[in-house]
Amino acid sequence: SCENLVSDVESGSLVLAPEDKKHDTLSPEQIDGILLLMEQGIDFALQHAKLWSKYVKDLMMFVEKRAHLEMEYNRNLSKLAMTVRPLINEECHLPFQSIYCTALDHEMDNSNSYQITNSLLLGNKYLEPLNVQRTEHEKIRKQLKEMWHKELANMHKVIANLQNCHSTYVKYQQDWELIHEENQRAAMFDSQGKLDRRRLTEDEAMQKSLEVEMAYKAAVIEANDCHAHMQKVKTFILQRIRELIVQSDQVLKTVTVAYFQLQHTLSTPLPTQFQTLYESSLLYDPGSQYLEFVKRLPIPLSSQSVPVQQPFIFEPYFKGAYKILEQERKSTDSAESEDLFREKRKYNIKTASFGSDTDSIASSQSNKSHEPSPTSSRNLIGMSSCDELSANDNDGSYLRYGTGQRYAMSKAAETHTFRKLITPSRCRECDSYVYFHGIDCTECGLTCHKKCLGSLAIQCGHKRLPRKMTTFGVDLGQHLAETDTVVPHIITKCIEEIDARGKSIKGIYRVSGVKSRVEKLCQAFENGAELVDLTDSHPNVIANVLKLYLRQLPEPLLTFCLYTDFIRIAKLSEEAGSEQTAVEELKELVRKLPRHHYLTLAMLMQHLERVASEEIINSMPSSNLGIVFGPTLLRTPEGSASLNCLVDTVHQTRAIELMIKFANEIFGIQDIAQAQESARMELDLSSYKGIQKHSQPALLGNCRCGEETNSDDELPYFLLSDDQMSSKNIPHEAMPKVFEGSLKDYQGLEG
Repeated sequence: SCENLVSDVESGSLVLAPEDKKHDTLSPEQIDGILLLMEQGIDFALQHAKLWSKYVKDLMMFVEKRAHLEMEYNRNLSKLAMTVRPLINEECHLPFQSIYCTALDHEMDNSNSYQITNSLLLGNKYLEPLNVQRTEHEKIRKQLKEMWHKELANMHKVIANLQNCHSTYVKYQQDWELIHEENQRAAMFDSQGKLDRRRLTEDEAMQKSLEVEMAYKAAVIEANDCHAHMQKVKTFILQRIRELIVQSDQVLKTVTVAYFQLQHTLSTPLPTQFQTLYESSLLYDPGSQYLEFVKRLPIPLSSQSVPVQQPFIFEPYFKGAYKILEQERKSTDSAESEDLFREKRKYNIKTASFGSDTDSIASSQSNKSHEPSPTSSRNLIGMSSCDELSANDNDGSYLRYGTGQRYAMSKAAETHTFRKLITPSRCRECDSYVYFHGIDCTECGLTCHKKCLGSLAIQCGHKRLPRKMTTFGVDLGQHLAETDTVVPHIITKCIEEIDARGKSIKGIYRVSGVKSRVEKLCQAFENGAELVDLTDSHPNVIANVLKLYLRQLPEPLLTFCLYTDFIRIAKLSEEAGSEQTAVEELKELVRKLPRHHYLTLAMLMQHLERVASEEIINSMPSSNLGIVFGPTLLRTPEGSASLNCLVDTVHQTRAIELMIKFANEIFGIQDIAQAQESARMELDLSSYKGIQKHSQPALLGNCRCGEETNSDDELPYFLLSDDQMSSKNIPHEAMPKVFEGSLKDYQGLEG
């Protein structure tokens, strides 16, 4: 370090007091002046520049090795998380399953972020600009060092010449003085001739001494000129070194700020993620998942219809049963039928005679149980009526994995009447194709995999399932016109379920649900919004879906054109005594919203007011709910990431907080009723016009095909009304008729 260097400065030069060194800021000229006064000033400056280069090299080595280590670590961590996540998600009803799935999702997301960040650090955010600057720094430093060494060599040469001239000058002066003294002593004794010769010698010595003196003076002048030039070069080099160090420090500052900013960006989400996970973990009730597992187990019908008896009873020998078993074994060439028959005989409750109505536990549920054949008792044991097969289906064991193993069914799946799927179709649960292990409902036509029965969320509507409809990211008015409702089904269902089960959950709307389950529930709403069953979904997942739907609306509930008015009222409410005035203005302002926006907003705000009333339990007062819903319901066309939106975040939160806090006052019962009546009339009118517009071309096309249109039987089933469909027996497997019309009118009806 050069901080403790002590310079021996001549009198009259620049001297800094200790107080100045500690407190005053030196100008660039003063910095150069201090080093200029030092004999080794340039050596100190060049040495510091060299130390800077070595220091930066060490920093680059650290950052590079650290980045590679982090990338390798996060690559392995991501692979581990990707391997473990499907393993822990294979089965359901396990403790903390959703929390650990969320944690693994966070690990994969964070690992990806670390990979990207470290790639940036190895690239143009740190190593590349710093390496370029260090290379340039070293190049200039070496050039300045070489320039200084040349100048020093020239100065040393001039000084050596000066010293030689000085020595010669002194020698010739001494010689002349010696000759002059000898001539003075010899003047009294020598003859005139000798004196003349001595005077001639003295004159020659004087002439040489004068020449040497002139050479010496020239050497002095040259040395002074060289020294002055060296001082100029020294000043230039010191100035260049200072500028180089400042420039290099600026680059180092830029990359250092970028480095720690990226590290801060990586580490900022971590505390929130871990806080959310540990808060969610605190809410878990030990044993609750085991309870859910037991509740989902299929209950045997025998436990409801037959009194509990001893499991083993005496069975009299019946010769015909063993002959039938032998015949079936030979015909099927499989031991499965024999094992199944023996199993049923082993645990049979009543076996007084083979072929009676007590052959199987589910005999009262099937009209085939009286047949004297082991295959007649293959119906599912312990399933409700909606799980049984159609009477026309020969194979009644398609819901088994093997002998005795059944598929778990959700509550929504239990509302369907399933049968084996014959033709390939698309699963309404996972949205992939069904080729082999598929079933469909005989009433609504829903198709799905057998493995998807446990997570199926669409209930049976006892009529043809509506076509798939895009729910997320669709304009609210367009969506309501397509569904013929005044408030979206997804809003209504989510609010009802959260009111029933989620108001008392701590952190509702703030704590995130499991990402995979949120995506599945979103897909279920797209498949059939009014038929989705939410009883199996966690309230946090439902809340996430509701927020996601509102966030993806092309135009928010509080429309773009009224954004500035809502922000103005929010600012007004912050003034002392202006809250009630702001509420009155909000009441007038929300009436300017479109009717469908107004009704949806009214339902949402009244629901959030009910949630906020339980703030002691759920820790979600109106202020916290305002923070959650502010940027979602009130945003600019540029998006929530724009500068104006970020500046207005506090006011967005305040506006939503006021509407939640005074929801019953802002959204009056009479106002809501009038808005509902007007919205319903508009929907009826638009529906009537839409039916006229789309039905005429189709019916005309049908007439051109030579078919009669006077009877409802001539129309495809999906053009009949609900009353007509219920009055007619439309076979599910009926051959389709050729129907000429626009394909876009029937998109999604393929099932």
